[in-house]
Amino acid sequence: MKRFLPIALIAVGSIVAAPQSGSEHFRSERYGYSAAYPPGWHQLSPKRDSLDIINFPDSQRRAGIVIPPSGAELMAGPSPYPAASLEQWIQSDLQGQKPEVDRIVATGTRNPEACSVFREVKYLDNINPSAHPYYMNWTVFYCADEGRHFAVSLDYFPENSAAKDLDEVALGVAKSIRFFSPGGNLK
Repeated sequence: MKRFLPIALIAVGSIVAAPQSGSEHFRSERYGYSAAYPPGWHQLSPKRDSLDIINFPDSQRRAGIVIPPSGAELMAGPSPYPAASLEQWIQSDLQGQKPEVDRIVATGTRNPEACSVFREVKYLDNINPSAHPYYMNWTVFYCADEGRHFAVSLDYFPENSAAKDLDEVALGVAKSIRFFSPGGNLK
């Protein structure tokens, strides 16, 4: 079970694109960040302090599972472990699993309100640890800048043919994150 505050972004089929002009916007006064995401997506639960969006109708949800096989969920939020290091957070998420990808991604920004570097970690997570394992792919962009620990995570089923595009959407949302003083203006 993942232990960070969720921000979910879900994409279906070929309807995937990185945030651009005309993007939708989210702002969390509680956690002090804003984000942009592709148009046409909606909050899974509109009254949340964290971004949690999907781009398919609620009617396509499967019992016990939010994401349909062709969809994805992208979550972002601050670390649930205020005193923990970024490495401790990542290891807690991995739960002893070896990541398929673990690399540094520079954003190219010099904006003090944004993350300048992300650590991308990709791994498979067994969401049904019974006799019949059921796996989800996870791509997480972790950020530790200016004393902030933050992550944008994407999960989808391994058979999702839009995986590469979904990862690009997640990176685009991560790059759009801007921090501000909770309850106030951008720093």
